[in-house]
Amino acid sequence: MCIVNIREAKLRDIGDILDIEKRSFGLEAFSAKFFFFLLRKCGNLFFVAEACNRVLGYVVGCIEGEYGHIYSIAVDPAFRRRGLGSKLLEKILEEYRQMGVKKVILEVRESNVTARRFYEKHGFRFGGRRKGYYSNGEDAIIMERII
Repeated sequence: MCIVNIREAKLRDIGDILDIEKRSFGLEAFSAKFFFFLLRKCGNLFFVAEACNRVLGYVVGCIEGEYGHIYSIAVDPAFRRRGLGSKLLEKILEEYRQMGVKKVILEVRESNVTARRFYEKHGFRFGGRRKGYYSNGEDAIIMERII
């Protein structure tokens, strides 16, 4: 049995992160170019969950003005429902707290009830809507949490 370690993402992790991103978000997956950009811009807020030398999930966010923005969080489908997403979310929220950030936001597909419940369980609340945010025209729900 391997112990799960949450650590800062490294350049060598991008391939694994992209694989998880594509399997989690399909056509809405972020590109390798965007992840490289996020690693350069927000590397201290880009974390992976690793066990047995394998990346099982990740979370990435940046500070934008007065708030923190979580861009993406995902766990390998084979390792979901084991608390890894919660550990990753708690890690980035703690980092934001230590940096003095008071509010964190994220976008979630309106139809993704499972994800919305996950965020609500972690103290996020409805903060607005982004019309036609996704490529198929679906709205994004903005969720926010005061920390």
